[in-house]
Amino acid sequence: MQAPWNKILAMFTLCSASTLGACAMDDTSASADPDVISDNTAETTHTTDPVTGEAQYTIVIANGISVTLSVRQWQLDFNGWNDGVDGFCGDDLAVDGGFGNKTNAATVCFQSAHGLQANGDVGRITLGAMCAGLTFVGRVDLRNNTNCMQ
Repeated sequence: MQAPWNKILAMFTLCSASTLGACAMDDTSASADPDVISDNTAETTHTTDPVTGEAQYTIVIANGISVTLSVRQWQLDFNGWNDGVDGFCGDDLAVDGGFGNKTNAATVCFQSAHGLQANGDVGRITLGAMCAGLTFVGRVDLRNNTNCMQ
């Protein structure tokens, strides 16, 4: 069975050519649906920025490298992607830095649209899908601010 292009783009975004096989092996899900991949929640830490007090994620990606993504940036990214796909997931989010019910619902919608486990947790796989999604809709400006691998 062929993998959808968005999954392949997400893997290329997160994995260098030399580690692609290892990354693909790590992306399997405990889901009964073999086409659904999930983030490893142990690789994502929810923290608060000590300066701004805003919610943020520290996400461990390939080769043990970690990135910090603010919830505010995730909301901007979602809005950029959602606008590029003509509001596929409904209205844009308020960019307030809080991970409330609307941000969670939007994240679940985004994950479902990309064949990911729709649990609302932003981890390395969801981040990779967002990086690929922002590239797809032509929002390189947001992609460059999102800690996407270059």
